[in-house]
Amino acid sequence: MRTLVLGRTSARVTEVVATLRADGFEAEGVSTDEDARRLLESEGFGVLVIGGEWSRALAQRSRSSRLSTGCGQ
Repeated sequence: MRTLVLGRTSARVTEVVATLRADGFEAEGVSTDEDARRLLESEGFGVLVIGGEWSRALAQRSRSSRLSTGCGQ
């Protein structure tokens, strides 16, 4: 199952993605709104991890997108 990690700090996103991959998960991470939107619109992810500093507006749109595309179901 593909995992998308959204976070504001690139170093933290890199660490989280590395940890997930080491545990056998297929993971990608981004730290900008533009990259997140691009991936959410074009790629199929089963899990979405949103960091605490992520913009509330994008988190809401991401949740709506996830629900409409079946991510996490």
